[in-house]
Amino acid sequence: EIRDIDLSYMNYVKEQQQHNASFAVSDKSTLNMMTTQNDVNATMSNKDTNPLIESNTNINLPPPTTTKPTTKKEEISISRRKDAVMGGNNWQMGCIVLEQYKLVFCFIPKVGCTIFKQLFRRMEGKANWRLDPHYMGDLKTLRNYNASTVVEMMTSPDWTRAIFFRDPKERLLSSFLDKALSDYGYYLAARCCVCNEGEVGCTVELDIANLKRNKWVNGECMNKLQTFENFLSHLEKESNSGCATDPHWRPQTERIDDKFIPYINFIGHMDTVSADTERLLRQVGAWHPYGAVGWGKNQSEAVFQSKSASIRVSEAKLKLGQYYTPELEERVEKLYVKDYMHPVFNVTRSLDG
Repeated sequence: EIRDIDLSYMNYVKEQQQHNASFAVSDKSTLNMMTTQNDVNATMSNKDTNPLIESNTNINLPPPTTTKPTTKKEEISISRRKDAVMGGNNWQMGCIVLEQYKLVFCFIPKVGCTIFKQLFRRMEGKANWRLDPHYMGDLKTLRNYNASTVVEMMTSPDWTRAIFFRDPKERLLSSFLDKALSDYGYYLAARCCVCNEGEVGCTVELDIANLKRNKWVNGECMNKLQTFENFLSHLEKESNSGCATDPHWRPQTERIDDKFIPYINFIGHMDTVSADTERLLRQVGAWHPYGAVGWGKNQSEAVFQSKSASIRVSEAKLKLGQYYTPELEERVEKLYVKDYMHPVFNVTRSLDG
């Protein structure tokens, strides 16, 4: 299965090179997302030492499909409510824009999101950049710009368009540990167990400041989702619900609309987040001012290299064996088949650099 995935990617790359040439797209917009046959061979030789990659060969997944994007730059339309890069109907999910650095960063929750937002607030000169960035709301996103400007930012070879991925198994476990086991599971309950006051089983009223209003939830549901297997079962059963589509555990490859995939020119991965972030910051000219120092307890470390950052990034990875069985791994691989079998994005490995 892995070889089929990689060869499919190579076929897509060849088609995309022809496509970009026909529309005079600069090499810069595509070369960084390409891989060579040597990269494919390296990926194949590595699978024996990476159980999360190796396990993909043990299940019968549908074959990958390749879709050649045909939308020209001048034909791209923008929808604030529908386009993933715009955040759809969730304004907080719009891709972050740093005009000074010509950088568009399409962050994904549970993929270093907190530290990345702190980094970008620091780059924007926010004095309180060390604070929790999630409720600041002071970073510009694509939603702050008109359609023609968004198209320019998302297609111009002068701009860097970056995204980081994380293995779905690790990311799902991270979401569970954070949203189900911390704060009494209030976040998960508020997303997955909401009910109407007076209904049978509707016994718990949540009073959480950031929810803006109280919510009633099913107490039995709330308690049941305290185990990882039950959480997974709930997502499988409610695949089209608001719970299953929460951005903290929805498929990562849904973050970029198909029409913009050919223009993503920087891809990083959580397994190599420190090196990949340095590479990104050097590319946009922001490494030494904002990434090389100023992080950690003594403010002398680089971004993603401090002890606290390492704990945040590695906690779920260290607990994979504690929570996963072969049967649960297979179920997660099927649940996230969009991610594992995507013809371009490889969520288990960086493709550039």
